[in-house]
Amino acid sequence: MIDYIGIRKILEEKTGLAKFNSGKTNIISYCPWCELDSTKNHGHLYLECIDNQNQMPVFHCFKCEDVNKSKGTLVKLLRYLRIDPRKYISEDILNSKSSERNYDYYKKSLTVHKHKINTQNFDLYRLKKQYIISRLGYEYNIDRIPRLIFNIREFLRENKIDLKDKNRFIDYYEKSFIGFVSDDGTMMILRNIDNNSPYRYVKLALVENKNFFKDLYTIKSGQTKKGSNTIILCEGIFDLLVAINNIELQEVKNKSCIWASVLGCGYMNAISSALDRCKLTSSNVIILSDRDKNENYYWKIKKHPSVLNLEVNWNKYNKDFGKLPIGLIKKYF
Repeated sequence: MIDYIGIRKILEEKTGLAKFNSGKTNIISYCPWCELDSTKNHGHLYLECIDNQNQMPVFHCFKCEDVNKSKGTLVKLLRYLRIDPRKYISEDILNSKSSERNYDYYKKSLTVHKHKINTQNFDLYRLKKQYIISRLGYEYNIDRIPRLIFNIREFLRENKIDLKDKNRFIDYYEKSFIGFVSDDGTMMILRNIDNNSPYRYVKLALVENKNFFKDLYTIKSGQTKKGSNTIILCEGIFDLLVAINNIELQEVKNKSCIWASVLGCGYMNAISSALDRCKLTSSNVIILSDRDKNENYYWKIKKHPSVLNLEVNWNKYNKDFGKLPIGLIKKYF
């Protein structure tokens, strides 16, 4: 059995519009890939409504299916919207051959990969320690930085991680980079301690399969409280580490529940990931923006269905928040 009435309601909640066609053979909604900012009275995503116990319903978007791959089974659509399929699809249909592969993939895509991280011997890596201090200050407690890796070679060996075509660079990584393992353990972000090198960052995949939610690098900053939840987003890891203890942002820190580096600039998917980590369905969002992103870039984010209020800050003294001093230029959307 499939609860199409419940699916229509949750699609309407998540996208802004969802309705049955006249014959109730399809649910038509805004597409979560391309129409979250739509103001039209119709959507382009069609989900078929069938009761065949041996067949999983499929959907596709007439507008962007070739560009965004917005087509597939109902399971794919629900997990994209971070919804557990078991809430709306009975076990017999989920366990049928037609949907078994998709549901197994859904479960695997939520895996948190735990890696062994040994205690870091900072005395053996004085240049790396000095780099951290130069970025964060002498008073910063390096031991409290989550999943910080100095001994990159040992980390890869202990966890039996094969970098494949990048194995030949391990000695270079060991000598010149510090690493940060992401929350779900799918990747390690390397930062070159030589500021003059053209190769400033390297992103290493630690597992073969990508998770459904965008992986982040986060620090919890408080408890979630009904009606007063705020998540803080920024692009880079040092944006997070520098800003979270800066006096200019203490007011922001006091009202937030999590700070997250999106490990790039994919804010739309990062919002869903951060909310999932806090077990929230919606929240206020504050972004610590790089200077190369102007106001127009953020209007689409304001229309994300889980964003209550959006505040964007730029650092008026530097190109981002990864370097002191910090002074805030605020914009409310």
